[in-house]
Parts: sequence; structure tokens; C-alpha cells
Amino acid sequence: MMMTDVVINASVLVAFTESMAKHALTLWADDISEEKMQIISPGIGVMPSTSFSSSFHLKHLFSLDCEEPEIYTLASAIRPVKDPLFLVQAFSGWHCAENSKAYLVIVGPPLKDEAYYSSFQDITLRLPGVLYIPGLPQGDLQALIRDSSALINSSLSEGLSVTLLEAMALGTPVVARSIAGNRAAIVHYETGLLYDTPQVLKRRADRCIPVHRNDSRLDFNTVEPFLMVTSARRSPPYCHSPKCTYFGT
Repeated sequence: MMMTDVVINASVLVAFTESMAKHALTLWADDISEEKMQIISPGIGVMPSTSFSSSFHLKHLFSLDCEEPEIYTLASAIRPVKDPLFLVQAFSGWHCAENSKAYLVIVGPPLKDEAYYSSFQDITLRLPGVLYIPGLPQGDLQALIRDSSALINSSLSEGLSVTLLEAMALGTPVVARSIAGNRAAIVHYETGLLYDTPQVLKRRADRCIPVHRNDSRLDFNTVEPFLMVTSARRSPPYCHSPKCTYFGT
């Protein structure tokens, strides 16, 4: 009842996306009106470090012998709701059997669940192709995302992922778990790719490689991700710069 009381007594209710607003209007159909609901997208600013070299940093930190690693970045705090372990076995298998250049780089601090973090470390440390960095300064993290073949999201639940929006602004393809919050932010095959299982993730990620390769050939696999990142940057609902933060009712 506490949340219902807050909703009833609020002067205005703010949702990040239209789907969030519709969900709230459904939950409290008898208590709030559409006039009370405003849709305001969060402002996104990206300033990736110009001095950060992703390849050099990873090779130095993990003693990689790969000249040009293909980086797939998963940036999130290490906690169960973000489910960073969802993909690690499948990704390691892809690295070992098919593409030794591909690395899943997980970046994020541990939270208070020490048992989960300990299990996370035990599993990731023994998996080839899976790298963990407890944290990076924001500019360096954005540079890593900028240099990645794709930004990966594995969450069980999201409101509106700022990291996905930052990747779109940086021109990096996004490959996200097909959950309600991500479906609200991504149009599948238009502004990003959605997946349900680790096996599907591998197929989705494989399509994103050519975007960051120095490859002048123009084929289907090159054009498709290029169009996705272009669409993600230009599509009005995904314009989250400080100058374009309102698209409400």
C-alpha cells in the first residue's frame, strides 16, 4: 500500500519510456489518469577518454597474446539481478572452439552479496575468453565500450539501461537480453539485437564483428550492424542528449 499511497499523492508521475507509463497506468488503473503521467527520457552524455587504449589495457592487464582482441563488453555491477554469469560458459566455448580473438570483458564493482561475488570470481577466473575488471573510470569505460564489437546486456530486469543508451550514442552495437526494459529501449534488428539464450547471443554477437574491423568489403554482415548503429543514433526515441530529454505526453 505504501507505493500506492505515493502514486495517489504524487503531483506528477514520471516514466522513462512509453511502456513504463502504460505499465503504471495498468497497475493503478483506478488511481491515476493519463494526464498525471509524464514521459521524460534521461539525458545521456558520453565523453570517452582519448588516451585510453582498450587493446593495450587488456593485453597489459591479462597478458593477452592476441594482437587485436574482439571485445564484447558487459558493464554492470556484480549482482544476481544483472546475471553476469548467464553467458560466461557459452562465450568461453565460443572463444575456445570458434573465435580465439573474442573476449567477454565484464566490468563492474561487487555489491554487498559476498557469496554471489565469490562464486562469480571462482567461475570467471577459470574460463578462457572471459575477463573481469572490477571497475574503470567513466571515461575509460566509455572508451572501452566505444572500441567494443558490441555492448552486451544480460540482466534479468531493467528499468532503462543507461549503459545501453551510452553504447548507442558511441556508435557501438547493442546486444541485450529480451526483457521488458530492454525491449522498450531497443527495436530488434533496427537499433540493436535481442536474445533469449546464450546460444542465440553467440549468433547475435557474431553479426556485430565487422563494425569495428578495418574491413573495406561491403557485405550483408557489414551493412546490417552499420545500419543498426546509425538508426540507434538518429531515431528520435533514442535521442537522450541533454538537449533532447523530453518527449512526454
